[in-house]
Amino acid sequence: MTKEHLFCPSERSVGGTVRSSIMQHIMQNGSFMVPEIASATGFSLTTVAKYVSEMLAAGQIVETDRICLHAKGRRTVRYGVRPEACPCFMGVDMRAFELNIGLVDFVGQPVRIERHTDFRLENTRDTLDEVCRRIQRFVATLDGIAPERIAGININVPGRVNSRTGTSATTFNFEETVDTPLTDILSERLGMRVFIENDTKAMAYGAYMSGLNRQYDNLLYINIGWGLGLGIVIDGKLCHGKDGYSGEFGHIHMYNNNILCHCGKTGCIETEVSGRAIQRKL
Repeated sequence: MTKEHLFCPSERSVGGTVRSSIMQHIMQNGSFMVPEIASATGFSLTTVAKYVSEMLAAGQIVETDRICLHAKGRRTVRYGVRPEACPCFMGVDMRAFELNIGLVDFVGQPVRIERHTDFRLENTRDTLDEVCRRIQRFVATLDGIAPERIAGININVPGRVNSRTGTSATTFNFEETVDTPLTDILSERLGMRVFIENDTKAMAYGAYMSGLNRQYDNLLYINIGWGLGLGIVIDGKLCHGKDGYSGEFGHIHMYNNNILCHCGKTGCIETEVSGRAIQRKL
């Protein structure tokens, strides 16, 4: 059974929108004031204050300062988080020959990171089972972090991924995932909310949120690894496209080389510019 955190609601309600906005604001700025959240969400000061009061009562945020913003001396409260009361987030990065598992706290600071170089990504049920086992082992051996504090897991998956529907058309695309999204299968097996994202898109957004967002609103991120991918950020938002498959830069037909790409076509850019291409030429 999956769980829901006050900071990470599963429903797109007013409260969920306000709490998500607060979460994002704290992640980027470290603290917040009610007027800042009201401006970002479009909700009234009264509405925002209501949900801030709920978070205060739950012990997830605390008053950090009182700032005088008015000529009459009226003070506005600035709020921050209690890290020990806030959720952590897990990320799993699957690559051709490597599996990385990490846990970060609410403000993005690493808590623990594991790198598995004995991993081989194959489109098999055995590989899916192995990924689940390693995630479960990681959670079971966390020191001082109860599983209940983990708000969710995002798994970076190579290939065509629709993060909105939780489906993967390339990796772990089995008979049982045709009618049931991969995210539902993983959530059931791991007992947590699971999200999936194309690996390059996740890298692009990670690069953007690591500090580039303070300078730029738009970003193109090229990932040259075993394959070739492109992540696109427009106006601060990750671009997925209609079917979630935007950025398949490596599969543009460029060469008349008659080399079969793993996508089923020939002459893709990836057949000449990628780790696979280097391996073939060596």
